[in-house]
Formats: sequence, C-alpha cells, structure tokens
Amino acid sequence: MLRVVDGRFVTEQVPALRAINSRLLDDYIADCQGGIDRWNKAVEKAGIAFSFSQPHKGFNRRIGEFAKSHVSPEGELLSAEAWQARRSEWLCSDEDHAYIASLMKPCVEPGKYASWIAPPRVGTNNQPQDFEYVRIERS
Repeated sequence: MLRVVDGRFVTEQVPALRAINSRLLDDYIADCQGGIDRWNKAVEKAGIAFSFSQPHKGFNRRIGEFAKSHVSPEGELLSAEAWQARRSEWLCSDEDHAYIASLMKPCVEPGKYASWIAPPRVGTNNQPQDFEYVRIERS
C-alpha cells in the first residue's frame, strides 16, 4: 500500500482491512479515469487544446493514509506552510464559495428555471414545460 513515511512515498505491506480500503480507492480512481478519458476524447475531437486529469490520490485527503500529509495535485509532498501558500491555486477560496452561492438562486415558479439550469427540450413524459408536476392542495 502507498504511504507517506519520513516525508516520502513508500509502498509497504499492511493489514488486510487497510489494504482493502486502499484497493477500493485505487479502483475508484481507475473508474474515474475511464470517464476522464472519454471527456478528453470529446475535447480533442472538438479541437480544443485542453485535457482533464486527476490529482494524485493523496491530494487534499482528510481521511486514511494521507490525512496528515500535504500532497500537491502532482503528487509532491509539501510542508504545511508550502501547502497553505499554494492552497488557493488548487481549491476554492471563501470568495469562490461566496460567488458560487450568489449564482445558485432557487427558482420555484412553474415553467421557469434557475439561471444555472438549462431548461429541458420537453418536460417529463412529454408534458409541457410549465406542467404542474406537484400540486399542493390547501384546505
């Protein structure tokens, strides 16, 4: 299992339960990579010079083997100070979260959609877009 020991990555034999958890994480990462590969093919086909990639498995982990380590998306082990200095390059800041929250305004009017949701071409079961899917009877 990949671990951090004395400030470097090492592969060690570990108890079975920890190894199973690590293997499940590796399988999840591999499954995600399949989706990323499909996205990258679509991006390449569209002629866009960009590709998606996954961060290192230890990046921003809060549980497990890497919880106490500071790992960059590229897999570089960092000090706590170096991590904090570069954190905003990789993760949303408080300002980013506030901006996203400002965009996410709910819309509950029939036939209307929040600005961050694309309206469907047709409603569920070919109903009109302004169909009243939920009716609340007041007594």
